[in-house]
Amino acid sequence: MLFFVFSSSFLVKILIYIIDFKEGIKIFNYQNNKLLKYSLWENVSYILLLGPMIEELISRLYLDLKKRSIILTLVCIIIIGLKITNLNFDLKFYFFTFIILIFTLFILNSRQDSIMFFGKKYYSFIFYFSCLTFSFLHFSNYTRVLSDNYIWLLPILVLPQFIMGIFFGYIRIKLGFFWAILLHIFMNIPAVLIYITTKL
Repeated sequence: MLFFVFSSSFLVKILIYIIDFKEGIKIFNYQNNKLLKYSLWENVSYILLLGPMIEELISRLYLDLKKRSIILTLVCIIIIGLKITNLNFDLKFYFFTFIILIFTLFILNSRQDSIMFFGKKYYSFIFYFSCLTFSFLHFSNYTRVLSDNYIWLLPILVLPQFIMGIFFGYIRIKLGFFWAILLHIFMNIPAVLIYITTKL
């Protein structure tokens, strides 16, 4: 896994510099500047703990097809969606969340057998959808800085995350959600070590 992920990351970075060196520098500077907004330990805690937990909750928790996992995933998506769109956590937010959760519970209770049947029948689709979701979560590393001429590169740029998603998903199914988070944290350790050594 380490070989596939790090070699694909390296190749993707080389590719962007070959296609347009200035674009590669721009992406590199943007990602470094993003880290400057927060302190060293805020960045480390996000990269090592908060980031992996949020990404795993959204991307892979529901892979067990259990009711509570689907609902927790949905709640996380709603909260993060509202955070991204800068909506306040006011009465409308709680009402909106409550309605969605009640609707979801109703669907899950009334169609539990259908959902399990659909989930088992199309499980490979659901699994690879989770890998794509994980990749899409990393689009934000590039969308704000990537020139319009190079938007077509987005799927290539997040290829390492897609590969990680396959491994994390496999671990999540075989060993459980906790182990997927631990593997995710483990995979982020080299990035954190590089970041810390450049800042100290």
